Amino acid sequence: MYPIRSTHFARSTLNTILCVLCLLALAGCGSDSSAQATETPTALPATASAPTQPTQPPQPTATATPIPPTRVEFGADNGKQSFSSELVDGEADFVLNAHAGQRLSIELGAADPALTLAVAGADGAQLKPAVAGANRWAGILPTTQEYHIQLHSPQAGSGFTLNLILVNGQAVARSAEPVRIALDATKPDAVMEGAVEAGTANDYLLYAQAGQTLSVEAASAQNNVFLSIKGVTDGQTYKSELDGAAAWNGVLPISQEYLISVLPAGAHADYSLAV
Repeated sequence: MYPIRSTHFARSTLNTILCVLCLLALAGCGSDSSAQATETPTALPATASAPTQPTQPPQPTATATPIPPTRVEFGADNGKQSFSSELVDGEADFVLNAHAGQRLSIELGAADPALTLAVAGADGAQLKPAVAGANRWAGILPTTQEYHIQLHSPQAGSGFTLNLILVNGQAVARSAEPVRIALDATKPDAVMEGAVEAGTANDYLLYAQAGQTLSVEAASAQNNVFLSIKGVTDGQTYKSELDGAAAWNGVLPISQEYLISVLPAGAHADYSLAV
């Protein structure tokens, strides 16, 4: 009887130990699950933002410095001045002081066909407009003031030569009504007789077409007349009386009326004008 009880006791004890071990194992699993459930997630590092560049204030637009005009000085006896240079930024400006009644003659030489010549008074009066190819001008200055001789071209550095002549003289009384000369294929030339007094000019108007050749000669027994030829539309002086010559020949650049003027060198002159 005693051995049976001992075996039964041993089995009960073993079962109890196994139950305790199972409970301990279950308790350990529960602790691991709780630890995993309550684990705090690791925070991601913050991304650094690029620094903001400061806004630059608007820069002022550069303004070209105007080029001062070249002042032309004549001696006490007036005379001649010549310049050889190049345009700066396509411009050149010459300024001179002259008196009313003085005669100014301008001749511009340039290889640039687009270079223009303009003449204006400081009072705004325009004596010669800017016309391409019209590179000469001569006339009696109307008032005592500064006069601007302005050159312009789209080509910034065009070279040029500029010849100026300023002489004393009295204002010339023009013809009240210029004599109109009519020429055509059946009458290609004409000769007119006349007389001109000191301080006056006898004027003639002739319409001619571009490409035609014009020959003009004023003759006098005392060789005391001068001749000038100007374009009415373009304002160009094709021949100035200041050069002292009494004849001219040339191919006309545009179709327009041409003003032919005969002026005396002295008090009175009789002449014949051949065109």
